[in-house]
Amino acid sequence: MKRSLACFSLLVLIASGCTDDVSREINPDTGLSKWTIDSSGVEIELVPVARDYIQAVFASRGLPQPVIDEVGRFCMFGTIIRNGTGSALSNRLADWRYVTRDGVKHPPKTKSEWVSEWQVQGVAFRWLLMAEDQVYAPEDWGQGFTTVDLPPETEFDLEYVWEQNGKTHAGTIKDMKCAPQEITNE
Repeated sequence: MKRSLACFSLLVLIASGCTDDVSREINPDTGLSKWTIDSSGVEIELVPVARDYIQAVFASRGLPQPVIDEVGRFCMFGTIIRNGTGSALSNRLADWRYVTRDGVKHPPKTKSEWVSEWQVQGVAFRWLLMAEDQVYAPEDWGQGFTTVDLPPETEFDLEYVWEQNGKTHAGTIKDMKCAPQEITNE
């Protein structure tokens, strides 16, 4: 146990610091990374989620198989945004971009895009996905899935942005990676 904890701590130290305010932790049991942006009290956490788990979550909500299959095509990250500052911040997920290895920038698929597709299929479901245009009051937080249209285990860079006190804050997380189709604990 002590050795595992020491190895995990060493991995965290080695993998930290993609930029001054981004850290990466590797879960020793799954091998998956978790990225955390901490910028003067604003924290964004991104955790890749395996597609089999995503499909199981949507299936457990009683959604039709075509919806379950479609969400299973996407790379998803559990996303938490916390505002630990003394003033409101605004996050517009549609302004974020994921950059594929060919240098092309792509917007994430937003909650309203998903909801519009589902409504056409007669599905009235709005839960689980990250709010795409949200104002966070001081000490407020929110969570949901952020979706990018990439295959399992694909590496990319993520450009994130938010506004606070009339100033735009932006950064890039290098070498993010989608979860595999499924996770096995060996």
